[in-house]
Amino acid sequence: MWFVIIDGKKEGLYENDKLVGLLKQGRISGENLVWGEGMSEWQLLKNVPELSLFLSSNSPFPPPTILPGSTKKTSSGGIFNLLKKRKVKLAFLMIFIGIVLFATYLGMFTMKTEISSEEASNPDPVKADPKTLASVCPGLNETLLESVVKCFYSPGKPFEPKLKWALLSKRSQSEISLEQWIIVKRTCDYTDANILGEEERSGKSYAKVSVSQSCTPTREPICKKIRTHTWIREGSSWRCLILPKMEELASEKFKNGDYSASQKVSEEWLIADPYSIDAYSRLYYSQQRSPMLPTIKRQKQDAIIRATLSINPNDSSVLKLAASASEDFDISKTFVDKLPRDSCTKAEAVVNVAIKMSNFPTRYKFLKESGQDTPAINMLMLCSLAGIGKREELYSLYTDSIKQKIRIDLDENDSSYAAAWASLIGSSFLQMKDYPAAIEWADYAITRDPNSPEVIDLAKIVARYRTPAK
Repeated sequence: MWFVIIDGKKEGLYENDKLVGLLKQGRISGENLVWGEGMSEWQLLKNVPELSLFLSSNSPFPPPTILPGSTKKTSSGGIFNLLKKRKVKLAFLMIFIGIVLFATYLGMFTMKTEISSEEASNPDPVKADPKTLASVCPGLNETLLESVVKCFYSPGKPFEPKLKWALLSKRSQSEISLEQWIIVKRTCDYTDANILGEEERSGKSYAKVSVSQSCTPTREPICKKIRTHTWIREGSSWRCLILPKMEELASEKFKNGDYSASQKVSEEWLIADPYSIDAYSRLYYSQQRSPMLPTIKRQKQDAIIRATLSINPNDSSVLKLAASASEDFDISKTFVDKLPRDSCTKAEAVVNVAIKMSNFPTRYKFLKESGQDTPAINMLMLCSLAGIGKREELYSLYTDSIKQKIRIDLDENDSSYAAAWASLIGSSFLQMKDYPAAIEWADYAITRDPNSPEVIDLAKIVARYRTPAK
C-alpha cells in the first residue's frame, strides 16, 4: 500500500494495481514522490525497486498475454495442451511463437525509439547547451556549491532566467516551466548571496543560502527582503530547490479558509524541502487559525519559531514571524527593528505586533513611528484614532484613495481575514457615530463571512440605524 504526491497533494493508500492505472492514465510518473510502510522518507517512484518495474506499463505496446517461456496457464491446462487437443500442426505452433517474438521485439524497439524521441525533445537543460551557461558563468563547476551559487545569483548583474532555470532541481523544473520561471523572475534581482552551510538530512545533502533580493511588485514600491533558499545535491551537482506548486496549493487552501488542509499541505511541503521558511510560515498561520488547545498551539508555534531562527535568523520572514509570535512588546519590537525600513516585510511585522496592543495611544504612536504605509497599517491607524477619539485626524486619513486600497486588499485576502477587518473598521465608525460608514463596512463584512460572530454582532447593532424602506 502506498501514498503518492499528486499535484502537491498526498493521495492514497493505493495498491500496486491502482498505481499502474495512474501510470497508464498519465496522472503520475517516475518523478512523483511515494511513501510506503517501512520507508524512512518519501522517495521518487522510479527509485523504489518494487515500483520502478511498473514504469514499463506506460509503453504504447502492452506485453503479450502469454510470453514465450511463461508458466501462466489457461483454464484448459495451458497453451500447449490446448494446441495438442486441437491437433494443430507443429508448423502453426512455430509460426505462432515467431509472431509473438516479433511483436515483443517490435514493442521494445518502438518503446526505445519513443524514449529516445522524448529525451531529444526534453533534454537535460544543463547538458543541452553547456557552452552557453559557461559563457555567462566562466569557470562554472557544478560540483562546488560556491561556484554554482555565484553563477545562479550573480549579485549586481542582470538575472538570466533562461539559463539559470537549468540550475533548478528536477523536482523544481517539474513544478515551474521555463516560461513561468522567466515571468516570475523578470521583476526580481539579487544583490547579495551568502552560503549558511551544508547539512545531511535523511541521506540527502542540502545547503542553505541567504539571499538579498529586490523585486518590483504590481501595485507597491520596490520590495526588498532577505530570503533563504534551499539547495540540494543531485548526483554530483548542486541544484536550487523551489516548490511553487506546493506553495500555491497551501496558499489556496488558506485563502479558502480550509486551515486544516493548508496545515497538511505545509507539512508535506516541509518533507520535500525541510528548510523552507515559506512552508514554516504557512504552517504557523494555519495552526494559528485552526481549532486547537491553546497550550498545544503555543508549543507547536514556539517550535516553529525556534526552527526558523536556527535556519536563518536574518531572514525577513523569520523576523516577522518571531515579532508576531512574542507576547512581550519589547521583544517583538527588537525583531521589528532588525528589519530595514525599506523592507516590504517590515510593514507586515508592524501590523502583527500592533494588533495585539490594547492601548490606543501607544499603538498609534508605534504605527506612526514605523514609517510604513500599507492598507493594513491604515486600517489599524483608523481604529486607533477612533479609540482615541481624534475625529479630525481620522477623516483626514480616510480618503477615497485609502478606502479603495483597503477594499482591494480585503478582496484579495481570505474571507475570514476580510470579515474580521471590515467588522473592526465598521465598529470604529460606529464608535464615531458615523452610521452610514458603519453600515457600509458591516454590509461588506456580511458578504465575506456572514457566520462570523463579530460580523453577526455588528450587523445587529447597525440594524438600529438603517433607514426603513418606504
